[in-house]
Amino acid sequence: MKAGPVMHTIPSFGFVVTERDEPGKLDAEHLKELGVPPGPLFARVKKGEAITLPSGETVSFVVLKQSSWSAVYMFPLVFCMYH
Repeated sequence: MKAGPVMHTIPSFGFVVTERDEPGKLDAEHLKELGVPPGPLFARVKKGEAITLPSGETVSFVVLKQSSWSAVYMFPLVFCMYH
């Protein structure tokens, strides 16, 4: 969360709430087709590390991130007292 003053005629603040980026989903079927055996190598692929296949070939994959979202809240700070 970030906060900061907003240009307004009265004291105002805006807040931005942003979700953290998350790793994308692992396409297990595609990895199996490429000859990557299930198990610890899948975890290394998801981390973006280069791996060595049983054939001896070293490969690396691009790890895509799942997009995050943001929400912005802005409002004037007006203190009201009700009796």
